[in-house]
Amino acid sequence: MQLVPSILLFSVHCALSFSDASSMMRWLVLATKREPACPLENPLRLRVEEAMLTLTEENFVIASRFLQHGMFLATIMYECMGAPRFAGLCFMFYATFLVIAKGHIKMTAARVKGFVILNYITFLPVLFAGDLFAALGRPEVLDQLKMAYRFILVVLYVDGRLHLPAQFATSSLEVAFYLWNRGWDEPAVPFVFGQAFTATMTSTLSVVLGYYLRQRLMAQFRSADAESITSGFRQMLRGVCDGEVLLNGSLQVEGSSRCLSRLLSRKEQLEGKRFQDFLLKDDEEQRRFNEFISRPSGGSEDTPACLRVSLCGTSASRIGVDVYHVALPRLYGSEETYHLLAMKEDAVQTIPEATLDLPAPLHPSLESRSPVRRSASLPGGVQRPVAPRIGEVQDAPAFLLSSLPQLSDMVLLLDPASPQHDIRQLHLNYQHSKKRRSDDGTPSLRKLIRPTDWESVRASIKKYAAQSGQKSLPQKLLRPFWVRVLDNPSRYMLVQQGKLYFSNSHSSSSSGSAGSRLWLHLSGFTIAKKTGAAPSELQSIGERSEQSEQEDSRTESREQTETMSEG
Repeated sequence: MQLVPSILLFSVHCALSFSDASSMMRWLVLATKREPACPLENPLRLRVEEAMLTLTEENFVIASRFLQHGMFLATIMYECMGAPRFAGLCFMFYATFLVIAKGHIKMTAARVKGFVILNYITFLPVLFAGDLFAALGRPEVLDQLKMAYRFILVVLYVDGRLHLPAQFATSSLEVAFYLWNRGWDEPAVPFVFGQAFTATMTSTLSVVLGYYLRQRLMAQFRSADAESITSGFRQMLRGVCDGEVLLNGSLQVEGSSRCLSRLLSRKEQLEGKRFQDFLLKDDEEQRRFNEFISRPSGGSEDTPACLRVSLCGTSASRIGVDVYHVALPRLYGSEETYHLLAMKEDAVQTIPEATLDLPAPLHPSLESRSPVRRSASLPGGVQRPVAPRIGEVQDAPAFLLSSLPQLSDMVLLLDPASPQHDIRQLHLNYQHSKKRRSDDGTPSLRKLIRPTDWESVRASIKKYAAQSGQKSLPQKLLRPFWVRVLDNPSRYMLVQQGKLYFSNSHSSSSSGSAGSRLWLHLSGFTIAKKTGAAPSELQSIGERSEQSEQEDSRTESREQTETMSEG
């Protein structure tokens, strides 16, 4: 009557687990068949299998360093028990683990598999050692040793296709040896169930451990591939866009973002800072960006979303960019969504020449552009060219307008409290052309300084620039000199204090490098008062051209002829 509930429970269990048992049998049948290598269909699986083989070789070397001590103790134990055959078997395994641990033999994955199969075969002679332990009154010690070593074999070579049939075969061999030696007695039933339980547990460990390792390797490969693709994609964006930045779930800059630092002209590290802090301080701008970043991305084949925003650079400059957004969920195994932003700055457009609706006084006159000045004070109405006086500007009305074609942008600091929004500061940036001419109107210091002071200022600048490679280069004070008045270039104003210095970020650069920046600070202006000058007595003196001399010769010849005819 006690077997009825057990039989009933066994029947229900078989009915519920029939599908699992059948699927396990199909898995074993398919596992025994050699599958053709197909790297095009499943390359990730091949990478995982190669990694599993490498992991098996490395783990076997580590296990050998510990198992050599266990086999050494087993050799001494059997030697003390008077069983030299079993002691010799254990010594053989001890020597194997010893030479592997010392690195004298390289165990490949195939060799490890063969070694594990050999260990399963040696279970057959170990069964006969039960009489030795029974004579000592401790037969359960051998059962404990065999069970522990069966779990060790599962860990040495993680492959459920090998261990599942091998473990059940070993348990069946144990049961057969017990029945052959003792027959079907009362302890036979718990012994059979114990062996079935041991085979089930060891097989479960081999399957679960193999599945765990393979899934972990797949996750590592996928993470490495995703990181490689993301890194390559960001590098590609640097070539086609003006900047890119990776934001975490809190919209903070992730990693170093040199492109964003260069775009904002900032020197400090931007890692960990909120991207919204770089946007224009405007509620509408912030709201538009938050809605844009929280909008779900389309499919992988769709074009990324784009938003027009304004970034705040140094000196309160405004940088207009087009931002493209791609969401990266579960990047680096994180639960939050990362955001990859690509930024494209506005292209620099040349400023068109203002020829229409230009006030008449601003138009450069033809007379001002003429290199020869005429004088009408010569007798006989002869127009004689004279050289311009030293310090006189030949093109004074166009002195400021000549720099407009090279002007790239300007930054103005305004006073919003004033009625007309007065300009407090003005910064001008000019385009630099390598193929420039001396008469193309490019702004230069030579055109600003009085000609008599130019040589001394130029020598000071050249001498100071030659020392730019030195560290902690102090400022250089210049002697007072004269510069042109900007709104009236024909007049000069005295610069009381002039200072030369290099910017801190480029002080260590060479003067000839593209990164060195030499600054000239002028202050203390004094405009010279215009005093009335006496009329010049040398007004008619000038250089006579060859044509004028020929005309004078013909005039004198004509006068001499008339005198002779009258005489």
